[in-house]
Amino acid sequence: MKCKDMEGTGKQYWRSLDQLAGTPEFRHWLEREFPKGATELLESQSRRALLKLMAASLGLAGLTACRRPAERIVPASRAAEGAIPGEPLHYATAMELGGASYGVLVTVYDGRPVKIEGNPQHPASAGATLTFAQAAILTLYDPDRSRSVLRQGRSSSWAEFEAFAREHFTQTNQGRGERLWFLSGYRTSPTRIALELAIRERFPNSRWVFHEAIDREQVYRGSETAFGERLEAHYRFRSAKVIVALDADFLGVEALEPAAIREFADGRVPDASGQMSRLYAIESRLSATGAVADHRLAMRSADIPAFAVALARALGLPVPARWSERLDPTVRKWAEVIARDLARHRGQSLVLAGWAQAAPVHALVHWINEALGNHGQTVEFTASPVRRDELSLEDLREAAAAGAVETLVILGNNPLFTGPGNVHVAEWLPKIPTTIHVGVEVDETARACRWHLPEAHWLESWGDVRARNGLASIQQPVLEPLFGGRSVLEVLSLLAGYGLRRPYEQLRQFWDKQWPEAERQARWHRALYEGWIAGTDWAPRAPRVDTQKVLAGLEQLVPGEPGLEVRFYPSPSVYDGRFANNGWLQELPDPITKITWDNAVLIAPQLARRLQLKSGDVLRIEHGGRAIEAPVWISPGQAAESLAVEVGYG
Repeated sequence: MKCKDMEGTGKQYWRSLDQLAGTPEFRHWLEREFPKGATELLESQSRRALLKLMAASLGLAGLTACRRPAERIVPASRAAEGAIPGEPLHYATAMELGGASYGVLVTVYDGRPVKIEGNPQHPASAGATLTFAQAAILTLYDPDRSRSVLRQGRSSSWAEFEAFAREHFTQTNQGRGERLWFLSGYRTSPTRIALELAIRERFPNSRWVFHEAIDREQVYRGSETAFGERLEAHYRFRSAKVIVALDADFLGVEALEPAAIREFADGRVPDASGQMSRLYAIESRLSATGAVADHRLAMRSADIPAFAVALARALGLPVPARWSERLDPTVRKWAEVIARDLARHRGQSLVLAGWAQAAPVHALVHWINEALGNHGQTVEFTASPVRRDELSLEDLREAAAAGAVETLVILGNNPLFTGPGNVHVAEWLPKIPTTIHVGVEVDETARACRWHLPEAHWLESWGDVRARNGLASIQQPVLEPLFGGRSVLEVLSLLAGYGLRRPYEQLRQFWDKQWPEAERQARWHRALYEGWIAGTDWAPRAPRVDTQKVLAGLEQLVPGEPGLEVRFYPSPSVYDGRFANNGWLQELPDPITKITWDNAVLIAPQLARRLQLKSGDVLRIEHGGRAIEAPVWISPGQAAESLAVEVGYG
């Protein structure tokens, strides 16, 4: 069926089913969105005047105080000394999100950062970035960022908080932190982890809680099942001739490092014999990865564990058949065909599972890759640099209900918005006597806390992070904090009893201990210039799969019940909601649906016909006494019995 709105003899492309069908509703929307003669609504002189006014407004906006950091920063440009006004400088730093980091280069004009690109010298970046790094510039200048310390909703100061903290935590120390709790997400900073250890020494009875709205805990637990420890898997897509993605959007919302995407792209370039890598995608929704797959099978996420078992059995692994027997014969045929392709490419194939799949599935995938001889070839393992805590929000809720929480320190987290509905954060958080929130915005959690401390943006503060292979990078600021924010390192330094020490001093103290005294200055300068610290990446591991534990894990796996499922996935626009105020990301169309500034329930065309729904109808989804409402969006490629919803929109 060809799109009626397009002419020509080439391939026909369309953005929605309405455009493809040429419905009257679409034509009416098109006329309203792009009315004829719109460019003539303003006369030429008026348009020029408008552009002059806009230019003047932007010029005035640039007069806000953008100051360089007090400490010496090193540009990644050879002509750094005697920089010419109006000429750009490029500074190497690094961005971390969800426990994964990579190096970037920040372009600075006259002290103002204006563009972020990948650092070509950083192994995790390879000169590319993900969208969240590109849009970080707009978040930096966001006028809605937190601008001052708040005490019970009223403006305060850092001096007032410091005085309060010294007295309060001195009293807390008398009980060795018995009723002191901390809440944080993933972190990889070596300096921060050292500070946290100092706080634990000062308050040995304190409790630490982990919460990430979008986490990779099933991935890590699968590693623990298979290998007995938390390891990071590094996929070498360039070496893989056959790739099987089981509910894994490694090119889209589950991408952690730009270098991996570039590796995959390199593998898709035909070699001298005309061969290139082949990608199979088995998934519930049409993802960015599925969109470029050579072969794609749409099926419920709940049925993918059964498919993984069928694939393993087809490869000859002694796994129980009870899971795969419930699959449709056509689906089992898919598993057999893929298994034959994998077997023909031993040591040159790769199987991976997505974050939403359960730990036993990830453990089984490790077994499959080991059986195919892929370990050390297309997948390597290192220790994980990601720090997380064992206690959960549920543990914190129970302690708060029992009156066992006197002080709660929340570090860069918004659990009132991102916490699971069954934890009811809004009910017990305001009842804790002392709550301290550190964040870049006055969000839902900040408004519910006694204290809110404005956090500096990562482009404004010194810090350090590790990539997934352990490679450390220094985060050097490209300007002084615009709104008086402080970094988490400063807050932790105060709680550790060291006072509000400048992050630069903390970093130098930590890293100077890692280097010979005669080499410290040279190594520091080199780290700032290159954007990463040579020799800090960790050696690859050669783990062996414990097959008995993998089989035991599969026995505990509960088969998905027949019927509709709801699959939640990270938003490519707002992630977990933290980027909701970033207009660049909101304006960026979803790579598949092209939706902007909104969320929707994605459903398959056959399900829409069955329920007599059309795009734009509001659908109410209820489960366990909770409900959400969102407009329907009919999405070709969606599994027939699966609904997909982005997280991050409330």
